[in-house]
Amino acid sequence: MAVLPVLNIGGMQIFRIQGGDGSLRRSLRVGATILKVYAGLTVALAVALWAAGMPRFDAVVHAMSTISTGGFGTTDASLGSFNSPTIDLIACMGMVLGGIPYLLFPQLARGRWRTILLPTPMSTAQTELPVKAVVYDRNGAEIAEHRVPGKIILHCLEGRVLLGLEQGATDLGANQWIYLEGSAPHSLKALEDTSLLLTIFFP
Repeated sequence: MAVLPVLNIGGMQIFRIQGGDGSLRRSLRVGATILKVYAGLTVALAVALWAAGMPRFDAVVHAMSTISTGGFGTTDASLGSFNSPTIDLIACMGMVLGGIPYLLFPQLARGRWRTILLPTPMSTAQTELPVKAVVYDRNGAEIAEHRVPGKIILHCLEGRVLLGLEQGATDLGANQWIYLEGSAPHSLKALEDTSLLLTIFFP
């Protein structure tokens, strides 16, 4: 949905209804960032595969497939048809990069390496289905107390939010995150214009 307004093919009315033109402008900026990161990673991976000996067309196709973790190839044997450990290694690195939330890359470019080095529950979630979403809250916006069946990681990318919990309220600022057990009651109130990366691990 964040990309649709950038493409100008839909989603505009939804954003206006939800948060007005301010939310739409923020969504346009985030959507443009996602597209730039995706395009940049795809080009870099295609060049790396081509330099490793893959024909140009195959390099482009496998770059798009690797970053999107789509798994398709230009031959029945896929990467195996090139018989190159270097190409296999580059593809593995591309899949790892493709699995990182794209909104973290601009922060890394600004030198905020701590953002990606923070511990995450990915290693303990092998039997759970992670679902990620970026939540935008304008200053003063509130989300009433609710529960989610899965475990939650709430990562504040920018801004500041007040998180209401059973044991009391806690202030979450930029580059801070919190882990909540499944079905833990919580509420949110944006103290500034805020972007949150929400990861839910459904059992």
